[in-house]
Parts: sequence; structure tokens; C-alpha cells
Amino acid sequence: MVQAIIDLGGDPVTSLASRFRFCTVAVSRNSSFAPLKPRNLSRGIAVGIAVTVVLSIWGPVSIHNFGLIVFHAVAASLMLSLLGLIGGIWSDKFDHIAAVTNFIITPLSFLSGTFYSIERLPALAQTIAHLNPFFYMIDGFRYGFIGQSDAPVLTGMVVVGLMDVALWIVCWRMFDSGYKLKP
Repeated sequence: MVQAIIDLGGDPVTSLASRFRFCTVAVSRNSSFAPLKPRNLSRGIAVGIAVTVVLSIWGPVSIHNFGLIVFHAVAASLMLSLLGLIGGIWSDKFDHIAAVTNFIITPLSFLSGTFYSIERLPALAQTIAHLNPFFYMIDGFRYGFIGQSDAPVLTGMVVVGLMDVALWIVCWRMFDSGYKLKP
């Protein structure tokens, strides 16, 4: 992909950024792709910073790798905002979006090793946990703060990144096709 951008005659970073800005602007003019604006995506990051500040009152907050914390904060915020966007477009009424939260997001987050290390689980449960993208979000944060993880950090970054790309494509296709969108 980077080679294709360079072949188009531009700096890969500048070209990619301008293409992202063009895609976001083009989609938002046509169909209000509001949840993907940086100010909306940053709400989750602001809450995370506030929680960290409040928790630091009761004890020291150690940071093992700040870059991983930032990566996972942005990637997790993007993933959850894209899931919310997909659920919001798909749902016809509030009960439908509540079902997405109750039957998809909440179980995935509780079964991701948030409150325990998956090393304590039986082998089959560990395998299932490794199929959960929320596991890699939590594991990446854990490694960023305390330097301990249950899976390779690079694998987690790839899984979270690919999940973000896949969800982005689903959102793009929903907007492009006009699925359940009013004219």
C-alpha cells in the first residue's frame, strides 16, 4: 500500500493523511460520518486520562511503555466507535442497540482477561480467548502499564489494527450502499 502511494507521486505520510481527510470529508458531506471525527474518537481517550489521574490519587500509576498505551487507547477507541456506528446504523430501535451492547460488547470485554490472566484458564478456554479481539486490547494496555502480557505484543497490535481496518471497511460499505440510511 505504501509503495502504491509513493508510485502515485507523493510522500507516503502526507498522501495517506490527505486521502484519509478526503475520504472522511467526502463521506461526511454525503452521509454524516460523524462518529469518526477526531473530536468524537478522542472522548474515550479523555475518559482514560481522567481515570488515570483520579487513580493516581490512591497510588502510583506505573507506565512501562507509553507508546503502547497510546496505540491501544487510539485503536481501542476506534474499534469501539466503529462497533457503535455499525450497531447504530443496524438497529431500528433502542432495544437493538442494547442487544449489541449486552450480547456482543459486554461478553467480549468480560471474557478478555480484564479481571484475570488467561494463563489461569484451561487450554481450550485460552484458545478461545485468543480469538477475542478485546483480549488483545486489554493485554496491550496491561503490557503498556505493567510490562506483563499473556500474548505477544506485536500479535496484539496486528490483531487490533486489522480489526479496526475490517470494521472501517464494514462502516464504509454501509455508508456507500446507503444501508438503512435516510436520504
